[in-house]
Amino acid sequence: MFIFVEKHRDSSRMISRFRTVPILAAGILLVLAACSHGPRPAAVPATSDAPATQSATQESAGQDQNTDARAVRPAASAQPGSSPGTAAASVPPASAEIRHVARGFDLAAYRADPAAYCRVVDGSRYMQVAEPGPGVPVVTAIGAGALMMRPGELVRMQVQTEPGMPVSCSSQGLGEFPASGQSSVTVPADAQGVASIEFLATAGTVGHCLLIAGSPVRAGQVQFLITIREH
Repeated sequence: MFIFVEKHRDSSRMISRFRTVPILAAGILLVLAACSHGPRPAAVPATSDAPATQSATQESAGQDQNTDARAVRPAASAQPGSSPGTAAASVPPASAEIRHVARGFDLAAYRADPAAYCRVVDGSRYMQVAEPGPGVPVVTAIGAGALMMRPGELVRMQVQTEPGMPVSCSSQGLGEFPASGQSSVTVPADAQGVASIEFLATAGTVGHCLLIAGSPVRAGQVQFLITIREH
Protein backbone atom coordinates (compact mmCIF):
# COMPACT_ATOMS: atom_id res chain seq x y z
CA MET A 1 0.00 0.00 0.00
CA PHE A 2 2.78 2.38 0.89
CA ILE A 3 4.59 1.57 -2.28
CA PHE A 4 1.49 2.29 -4.39
CA VAL A 5 1.03 5.64 -2.79
CA GLU A 6 4.64 6.59 -3.43
CA LYS A 7 4.35 5.55 -7.03
CA HIS A 8 1.16 7.51 -7.38
CA ARG A 9 2.81 10.58 -6.00
CA ASP A 10 5.75 10.14 -8.32
CA SER A 11 3.41 9.84 -11.27
CA SER A 12 1.55 13.02 -10.27
CA ARG A 13 4.80 14.91 -10.04
CA MET A 14 5.89 13.70 -13.45
CA ILE A 15 2.54 14.63 -14.98
CA SER A 16 2.78 18.10 -13.37
CA ARG A 17 6.29 18.51 -14.75
CA PHE A 18 5.19 17.43 -18.21
CA ARG A 19 2.38 20.05 -18.08
CA THR A 20 4.79 22.77 -16.98
CA VAL A 21 7.30 22.19 -19.78
CA PRO A 22 5.01 23.31 -22.67
CA ILE A 23 4.02 26.45 -20.77
CA LEU A 24 7.65 27.37 -20.15
CA ALA A 25 8.54 26.62 -23.75
CA ALA A 26 5.75 28.83 -25.02
CA GLY A 27 6.91 31.67 -22.77
CA ILE A 28 10.48 31.33 -24.00
CA LEU A 29 9.33 31.41 -27.65
CA LEU A 30 7.35 34.60 -27.03
CA VAL A 31 10.37 36.27 -25.45
CA LEU A 32 12.61 35.20 -28.32
CA ALA A 33 10.09 36.46 -30.87
CA ALA A 34 9.90 39.83 -29.19
CA CYS A 35 13.69 40.13 -29.06
CA SER A 36 14.10 39.17 -32.72
CA HIS A 37 11.76 41.94 -33.87
CA GLY A 38 13.37 44.52 -31.64
CA PRO A 39 11.71 47.79 -30.54
CA ARG A 40 9.52 49.42 -33.13
CA PRO A 41 10.86 52.73 -34.41
CA ALA A 42 8.86 55.83 -33.59
CA ALA A 43 6.49 56.90 -36.31
CA VAL A 44 7.96 59.64 -38.48
CA PRO A 45 5.48 62.13 -39.91
CA ALA A 46 5.23 61.70 -43.64
CA THR A 47 6.62 64.61 -45.60
CA SER A 48 5.11 65.51 -48.91
CA ASP A 49 5.54 68.28 -51.39
CA ALA A 50 1.82 68.22 -52.14
CA PRO A 51 0.91 71.12 -49.81
CA ALA A 52 3.70 73.29 -51.22
CA THR A 53 2.75 72.36 -54.77
CA GLN A 54 -0.91 73.06 -54.05
CA SER A 55 -0.02 76.42 -52.50
CA ALA A 56 2.13 77.35 -55.50
CA THR A 57 -0.66 76.29 -57.86
CA GLN A 58 -3.22 78.37 -55.97
CA GLU A 59 -0.88 81.37 -55.96
CA SER A 60 -0.31 81.02 -59.69
CA ALA A 61 -4.04 80.69 -60.30
CA GLY A 62 -4.64 83.79 -58.20
CA GLN A 63 -2.16 85.75 -60.29
CA ASP A 64 -3.85 84.58 -63.47
CA GLN A 65 -7.24 85.63 -62.10
CA ASN A 66 -5.82 89.00 -61.11
CA THR A 67 -4.30 89.34 -64.56
CA ASP A 68 -7.67 88.38 -66.13
CA ALA A 69 -9.47 90.76 -63.75
CA ARG A 70 -7.12 93.58 -64.71
CA ALA A 71 -7.64 92.71 -68.47
CA VAL A 72 -11.50 93.08 -68.33
CA ARG A 73 -11.65 95.99 -65.85
CA PRO A 74 -12.90 99.19 -67.70
CA ALA A 75 -10.48 102.09 -67.73
CA ALA A 76 -11.32 105.03 -65.53
CA SER A 77 -12.71 108.08 -67.30
CA ALA A 78 -10.17 110.79 -67.88
CA GLN A 79 -10.64 114.00 -65.94
CA PRO A 80 -11.26 117.31 -67.72
CA GLY A 81 -8.08 119.23 -68.36
CA SER A 82 -5.98 116.11 -68.96
CA SER A 83 -6.44 116.20 -72.72
CA PRO A 84 -3.38 115.69 -74.92
CA GLY A 85 -4.10 119.18 -76.30
CA THR A 86 -2.61 120.69 -73.14
CA ALA A 87 0.65 118.73 -73.51
CA ALA A 88 3.60 119.48 -75.74
CA ALA A 89 3.25 118.10 -79.24
CA SER A 90 5.31 115.08 -80.19
CA VAL A 91 6.70 116.44 -83.44
CA PRO A 92 8.76 114.19 -85.74
CA PRO A 93 12.28 115.30 -86.76
CA ALA A 94 12.58 118.05 -89.34
CA SER A 95 13.88 115.45 -91.78
CA ALA A 96 10.52 113.67 -91.75
CA GLU A 97 8.90 114.49 -95.04
CA ILE A 98 5.33 115.77 -95.21
CA ARG A 99 4.41 115.76 -98.88
CA HIS A 100 0.82 116.96 -98.75
CA VAL A 101 -0.25 120.08 -96.87
CA ALA A 102 -3.54 121.98 -96.84
CA ARG A 103 -3.63 125.47 -98.30
CA GLY A 104 -2.99 128.12 -95.71
CA PHE A 105 -1.26 125.75 -93.27
CA ASP A 106 2.28 126.86 -92.36
CA LEU A 107 4.11 123.61 -91.67
CA ALA A 108 7.37 125.32 -90.65
CA ALA A 109 5.61 127.60 -88.17
CA TYR A 110 3.74 124.68 -86.67
CA ARG A 111 6.91 122.66 -86.23
CA ALA A 112 8.59 125.64 -84.59
CA ASP A 113 5.83 126.00 -81.95
CA PRO A 114 3.09 123.35 -82.10
CA ALA A 115 1.68 124.35 -78.68
CA ALA A 116 0.99 127.89 -79.91
CA TYR A 117 -0.90 126.51 -82.91
CA CYS A 118 -3.00 124.20 -80.76
CA ARG A 119 -3.92 127.00 -78.34
CA VAL A 120 -5.81 128.84 -81.06
CA VAL A 121 -9.49 127.84 -81.17
CA ASP A 122 -10.86 127.98 -84.70
CA GLY A 123 -14.20 126.35 -85.49
CA SER A 124 -13.36 126.05 -89.18
CA ARG A 125 -9.99 124.33 -88.90
CA TYR A 126 -11.45 120.86 -89.35
CA MET A 127 -12.17 121.90 -92.94
CA GLN A 128 -8.53 122.80 -93.61
CA VAL A 129 -7.36 119.50 -95.08
CA ALA A 130 -5.01 118.36 -97.84
CA GLU A 131 -6.34 118.15 -101.37
CA PRO A 132 -7.38 114.56 -102.22
CA GLY A 133 -5.51 112.84 -104.99
CA PRO A 134 -3.33 109.85 -105.90
CA GLY A 135 -0.93 108.99 -103.09
CA VAL A 136 -2.49 111.45 -100.64
CA PRO A 137 -3.14 109.74 -97.27
CA VAL A 138 -6.62 110.01 -95.82
CA VAL A 139 -7.39 110.77 -92.20
CA THR A 140 -9.16 107.90 -90.46
CA ALA A 141 -10.95 107.23 -87.19
CA ILE A 142 -9.59 104.65 -84.77
CA GLY A 143 -12.39 102.71 -83.13
CA ALA A 144 -16.14 103.19 -83.30
CA GLY A 145 -17.62 106.22 -85.02
CA ALA A 146 -20.90 106.04 -83.09
CA LEU A 147 -20.79 106.44 -79.33
CA MET A 148 -23.34 106.68 -76.53
CA MET A 149 -22.97 108.61 -73.28
CA ARG A 150 -24.86 110.44 -70.54
CA PRO A 151 -24.80 114.12 -69.61
CA GLY A 152 -21.70 114.91 -67.59
CA GLU A 153 -19.69 112.02 -69.00
CA LEU A 154 -16.43 112.24 -70.90
CA VAL A 155 -15.64 110.28 -74.05
CA ARG A 156 -12.34 109.89 -75.87
CA MET A 157 -11.97 109.53 -79.62
CA GLN A 158 -8.87 108.87 -81.69
CA VAL A 159 -7.90 109.97 -85.18
CA GLN A 160 -5.01 108.71 -87.31
CA THR A 161 -2.84 111.29 -89.06
CA GLU A 162 0.90 111.89 -89.51
CA PRO A 163 3.20 111.71 -86.44
CA GLY A 164 3.15 114.94 -84.45
CA MET A 165 0.74 116.68 -86.82
CA PRO A 166 -2.41 118.49 -85.64
CA VAL A 167 -6.01 117.34 -85.76
CA SER A 168 -8.86 119.82 -85.31
CA CYS A 169 -12.37 118.83 -84.25
CA SER A 170 -15.61 120.79 -83.88
CA SER A 171 -18.98 119.91 -82.41
CA GLN A 172 -22.00 120.66 -84.55
CA GLY A 173 -24.16 120.73 -81.44
CA LEU A 174 -23.64 121.34 -77.76
CA GLY A 175 -20.97 119.96 -75.46
CA GLU A 176 -17.36 121.04 -75.20
CA PHE A 177 -13.77 119.84 -75.45
CA PRO A 178 -12.03 120.10 -72.04
CA ALA A 179 -8.69 120.96 -73.68
CA SER A 180 -10.11 124.25 -74.99
CA GLY A 181 -13.27 124.71 -72.92
CA GLN A 182 -15.15 125.38 -76.16
CA SER A 183 -16.96 123.50 -78.91
CA SER A 184 -13.79 123.28 -81.04
CA VAL A 185 -10.27 122.05 -80.33
CA THR A 186 -6.92 121.29 -81.96
CA VAL A 187 -4.67 118.56 -80.56
CA PRO A 188 -1.30 117.17 -81.69
CA ALA A 189 -0.83 113.54 -82.66
CA ASP A 190 1.68 111.36 -80.86
CA ALA A 191 4.77 109.73 -82.36
CA GLN A 192 2.55 107.08 -83.98
CA GLY A 193 0.30 109.70 -85.56
CA VAL A 194 -2.62 109.08 -83.17
CA ALA A 195 -4.49 112.17 -81.99
CA SER A 196 -6.70 111.69 -78.91
CA ILE A 197 -9.70 113.99 -78.55
CA GLU A 198 -11.85 114.22 -75.42
CA PHE A 199 -15.44 115.45 -75.53
CA LEU A 200 -17.59 116.37 -72.54
CA ALA A 201 -21.38 116.19 -72.60
CA THR A 202 -22.13 119.34 -70.65
CA ALA A 203 -25.37 119.85 -68.71
CA GLY A 204 -28.32 120.14 -71.05
CA THR A 205 -26.59 118.28 -73.89
CA VAL A 206 -28.96 115.54 -75.02
CA GLY A 207 -29.89 113.81 -78.25
CA HIS A 208 -27.47 113.49 -81.16
CA CYS A 209 -24.26 115.48 -81.49
CA LEU A 210 -22.07 115.33 -84.60
CA LEU A 211 -18.32 115.85 -84.27
CA ILE A 212 -16.19 116.41 -87.37
CA ALA A 213 -12.39 116.18 -87.38
CA GLY A 214 -9.72 116.87 -89.99
CA SER A 215 -5.95 117.23 -90.32
CA PRO A 216 -4.06 119.70 -92.58
CA VAL A 217 -1.60 117.01 -93.74
CA ARG A 218 -4.17 114.42 -94.80
CA ALA A 219 -7.19 114.44 -97.06
CA GLY A 220 -10.77 113.90 -95.97
CA GLN A 221 -12.55 114.18 -92.65
CA VAL A 222 -13.90 111.81 -90.02
CA GLN A 223 -17.23 112.05 -88.24
CA PHE A 224 -18.27 110.87 -84.80
CA LEU A 225 -21.94 110.60 -83.97
CA ILE A 226 -22.47 111.01 -80.22
CA THR A 227 -25.82 109.98 -78.74
CA ILE A 228 -26.44 111.51 -75.33
CA ARG A 229 -29.23 110.08 -73.20
CA GLU A 230 -30.29 111.05 -69.69
CA HIS A 231 -31.34 107.49 -68.76
